[in-house]
Amino acid sequence: MLFDYGGVIADEGFQNGLRAMCHEQGIDVNTMMNVARSAVYDSGFILGWGTEEQFWNWMREGSGLQGSDTELTKRILEGFILRDWMIELVQQLNAQGYITGILSDQSHWLDWLNER
Repeated sequence: MLFDYGGVIADEGFQNGLRAMCHEQGIDVNTMMNVARSAVYDSGFILGWGTEEQFWNWMREGSGLQGSDTELTKRILEGFILRDWMIELVQQLNAQGYITGILSDQSHWLDWLNER
């Protein structure tokens, strides 16, 4: 069984983080989400051939978002809060003999989240 990380194993930190930054910086949420949908692919970040820096540059240019790459990434990653009940479910499935894994589009951020 495969589980997605954001929105399943943990709260959806990417969307929640962007929405919170919109409210903090006075940016229209719909604008931010539209820019994010494009930026994550157009920058190549989600596909593994673009950098985090390129992604955040697209986000700043398209939405007016402010902050350093480090600050913005930290803000997003903080929004991925583990759901203890999902961890328990996965452990129960493992105990029943199911093979489980995580499938995610969080790029290298998933490695950082896993370390945390």
